Amino acid sequence: ALRDPRALLADFHRWLEAPEIRALLTRGAFPEGTRVECELPFVVRDGDRLLQGSVDRVVRIPDPAGEQLLVVDWKTDDVAPEDEGALDERVAFYSPQVEAYARALVRIEGVPRDRITTLLAFLVPGRTVPASAP
Repeated sequence: ALRDPRALLADFHRWLEAPEIRALLTRGAFPEGTRVECELPFVVRDGDRLLQGSVDRVVRIPDPAGEQLLVVDWKTDDVAPEDEGALDERVAFYSPQVEAYARALVRIEGVPRDRITTLLAFLVPGRTVPASAP
């Protein structure tokens, strides 16, 4: 069912009020020269299968040792802010997906895996959580 656009806009503004979410969207939170790509499509071979998808957000952070990549996957799951157990379950559920994004970027970009950070951004509780290795 379609939601009322005014309700969606109100949700959007509420999400932006969360400091952790706002920081991901604020230029000043990253070093000068940082670039952002949204909805980055990919198709790569991963072992005996083909991975195809789109990374929500790739933040390219300059670093003298080599560009660092921050992979952000936005989540709209309705997780209560105080329910750490539910948040942990969602992180465990989504981490393999975000890890696949990181593997794809290793193949596409030639960036070593240790220069890629994966982050799940849960809009409803306003929290950002590192994806855990599967």
